[in-house]
Amino acid sequence: ATSLAGSSQRLGPTCNNSLLMLRASVSDRPGLSVRWCTDNARNLHAHKHKEHAAHEGHMDGCWSCEAKLKEDKFFCSSCSRIQPPGADNYFGMLCCPQRFDINLKQLETNYWKLQMRLHPDRFHGKSSVEREYSSLQASLLNNAYNTLKHPHLRAK
Repeated sequence: ATSLAGSSQRLGPTCNNSLLMLRASVSDRPGLSVRWCTDNARNLHAHKHKEHAAHEGHMDGCWSCEAKLKEDKFFCSSCSRIQPPGADNYFGMLCCPQRFDINLKQLETNYWKLQMRLHPDRFHGKSSVEREYSSLQASLLNNAYNTLKHPHLRAK
């Protein structure tokens, strides 16, 4: 059996809390193996690093299948999973030219098309990661739209 203390040293200091919670799970559930818990902590650790890199704009691949992302910045063309918010500004997110004078009707059309794809209600049966990314994307989209539709906010 693998010791949890040795595992925490290999995983790094950020996973120590997860391993302490896993240690409690192992002692409460005799059928649960330490190896299973350690592997899950390692997977959680790897996913958190991927997630952080994606939020910081350091990844150009899908968080799920690692396929190179193409034209659609919201969904992977390979596995169809929603992606975390990228580094686009509000204009880029809503496919509008970056200038003060914008077509408000086109802005609204683009907003509603994206909202129909990104809204959290469409992800109720998906993984927690996908639900979180949907919520982040929809929130960012709302902020972008509310900023760009008002001339005084758009000017900032």
